Amino acid sequence: MSSSVCRFRTAVTPFSRANWSTSRGISSGRAVTARSVRFPSASNWTRTAPRLRSAARGGDNDITRELRCSENGCGPGGWLVRSATGSAPQRSVIDENPNGVLSDRDPCCASAVSGSENEAPNRQMTTNEGADTINEVRRTVLLAMALVVVLLVRHSVHASEGDTAPHRLVPQSARGVRGAAAPYASTDIRSGKRRFRLELPTVILTDVPVGRVEVQAIDERGLPDESFHGRAKITGIVILQDGRMRPLPAFQRGRLVLTSDLAAGPKVYVTAPRIRVEHSGFTSLDQPVRRLWRWLSLLPPVVAIVLAVWWRSVLPALLTAIWVGAVVIAFGNPLHGAWLTVKDFVVFQLFEPGEAEKDHAVIVLFTLFLGALIGVMARSGGTGELVRRLSRHAHTRQRGQLLTCVMGLVVFFDDYANTLLLGGTLRPVADRLRISREKLAFLVDSTAAPVSGLAIISTWIGFEIGQISAAFVNVGLEANAFSVFVRTIPYRFYALYLLVFVWLIAATGRDYGPMLRAERIALRTPPPDPVSGTTPEGPLRQTPPGAARPPRDCVCTALIPLAVLIGLLLLGLWWSGTHHLVSENARRHQAGQPLLKAGLLTVLQFAAANRVLLVASFSASVTAILCARATGTLGWRAAGRAWLEGAANMRMALAILVLAWGVASVCDHEHLNTAGVVVELTQGLLEPHWMPAMSFLIAAVVSFATGSSFSTMGLLIPLFVAVTYHLLAGTGTVTADHPLMLATIGAVLAGAIFGDHCSPISDTTILSSAASGCDHLRHVATQIPYAISVATVALLFGYLPAGWHVAPLSLIPWGCLTLAALVWRFGRLAEAVPAEAVSVRPGPSSPELE
Repeated sequence: MSSSVCRFRTAVTPFSRANWSTSRGISSGRAVTARSVRFPSASNWTRTAPRLRSAARGGDNDITRELRCSENGCGPGGWLVRSATGSAPQRSVIDENPNGVLSDRDPCCASAVSGSENEAPNRQMTTNEGADTINEVRRTVLLAMALVVVLLVRHSVHASEGDTAPHRLVPQSARGVRGAAAPYASTDIRSGKRRFRLELPTVILTDVPVGRVEVQAIDERGLPDESFHGRAKITGIVILQDGRMRPLPAFQRGRLVLTSDLAAGPKVYVTAPRIRVEHSGFTSLDQPVRRLWRWLSLLPPVVAIVLAVWWRSVLPALLTAIWVGAVVIAFGNPLHGAWLTVKDFVVFQLFEPGEAEKDHAVIVLFTLFLGALIGVMARSGGTGELVRRLSRHAHTRQRGQLLTCVMGLVVFFDDYANTLLLGGTLRPVADRLRISREKLAFLVDSTAAPVSGLAIISTWIGFEIGQISAAFVNVGLEANAFSVFVRTIPYRFYALYLLVFVWLIAATGRDYGPMLRAERIALRTPPPDPVSGTTPEGPLRQTPPGAARPPRDCVCTALIPLAVLIGLLLLGLWWSGTHHLVSENARRHQAGQPLLKAGLLTVLQFAAANRVLLVASFSASVTAILCARATGTLGWRAAGRAWLEGAANMRMALAILVLAWGVASVCDHEHLNTAGVVVELTQGLLEPHWMPAMSFLIAAVVSFATGSSFSTMGLLIPLFVAVTYHLLAGTGTVTADHPLMLATIGAVLAGAIFGDHCSPISDTTILSSAASGCDHLRHVATQIPYAISVATVALLFGYLPAGWHVAPLSLIPWGCLTLAALVWRFGRLAEAVPAEAVSVRPGPSSPELE
């Protein structure tokens, strides 16, 4: 009896019936795919089985347990028989079976019984079959990963609980991510006697300090017992400072509050699966504690980055990362994790309950308004006319890139305004000159945060100076924070070298790595209509099909809205800063504190940058409509349609932005405390001479994992200032302008920008790719090699020598020469690259890089 075999890699467990979808298989050396295979009924399979067993007993055959197609049909779990002689199988005639046995018209059996083994290896799967296989593999891996996460979390919880008796679980806080209630789990046993109440963070990680622990003495009425003073016996909680255990302090007015201060030194740890509080006259408290393995806090950023690169899709990767983090927070409960994902880490990122400023909603709105502004400017022809006039000064690819660099330096006051304004304005110029969208996004992103971080007049400076001032207050140093900020500028090696690198790339036209391939693809791709705008979703339609173009293009429909945007932005920053400064001085006057002077830097420190951007962008978009109507280029209905289309085309960027905020919220100090874990893992690696380099690397890792340079600076500046202070204290007098202190602060500020520059979940990176109309993952893939190159030079000709007190001004020229040599040695002109070096994948989407 001749037989043919369909061997399926996923056919491991035998089934009796029902529909079964299989993945890629090999039949006589041929790749096949079978979909929705319906197996015989139980009775028919019983009749078929003896024939399979009889075939297996004959001759020298290789017998394995696989899916088999014979004269009686196909079924799983049978004995696969292959002749030891290796002869080619004979074609069998397989009839349709009314009970569901596969026929030769099924793709599995048809391929199994036709052809010979010699020609089979030359057959290939079709594109659809390959896509189905890849999708099934992705689903399988995703399900396996979800199962591993759940099991790992549950195992870590049980392991941390130890061999303790069964107990009631600690109730979790009902507070949302931005809710008003304290984010602590508490136990209050009402027994009618004096007792203790314990409040703990919702998530406790092993070997990681907790932010705050509070123990309250409660009287018989259930109220705080303020008459209680003294010490109680507490086990399961320890305080460490400088590696030594400190005794727990005494109760004050019935309360004992323990807080961790990473800068000053004391750290509070929960070291046992149960916390006990005992004192004579009180009912003893014995509270169970659920702790998580600290390495689990690194899962969300790792999952987001790995899946984004593997799937080439950011949205599902970010959503999966949020769900993984929520499952960890929910102690391995996948359903509760899904609820937390939707409620706390997606919806609340927009509405931010409990937050008065509503910064996230403001950012979403002004991004929509800027998209609307770009849409009206493009539809009215103002962008096209502006492009033509700018093109008079940028008629080569090098000059077009230099123009982008110059405008990036001009818009220095805010990184958000820089990315959205430059990307939307210069995108048509780049298209006309055949500069790739990846290159434009890199130029825009590289002149946004680095320039705003270095500028002494920007929306960043207030936050940076505030962190430096608070860090010096914590260690008891008196210094002018602004003076220290200015003196750290020469130590911002990464930001300085990145600006030099951008100018070298733009002026020479040389590229290397993925950016070179992207530039070559852009040169081979016909440019779009320079008058029409483009968006992250594709080209924005200039006019409906068959309609005539606007009667005339007027550059004022672009220049006037841009002037309104920049003018209102500068005016609003000054007005809001002055208003808040007056309120702050009134508060200081009542408290008897010295008043602040109304200088430019002080005003910018108190300015509400996001709200000013909201008002300025909305006003500019309305001005664009009025200008288009006044010049006759658009009617009211067409202008309104362009406004709505421009805003709607930012939806993908905003979806990515909201999910990136969700990942950052999962990783913040109120939840998984990813940054705190990174700091704890690197503790003990810090020596005085290595402080600048280690600070730069740690800041880069934290910023890359969280996607926020501000969060990184807020966490690490107080910490590393304190560490540097204590390391230098043993060598003599420590001053705020000590070279190691300045180098460490500069390293943290620059490292935060480096990690933010590379992170695919960074808001500025997302906005840069969106404004430039570039695929987000391609922007990240082409930018990372350049960022790592600059960071390596910053380490070798910056932070490592600075640890040995080498003057930064003597290092910068050597670093610039190294960058020039790097570009000259490895960079190549895109026009000189052979066509074989570029792989363009066919399909409706844009070309993919190799």
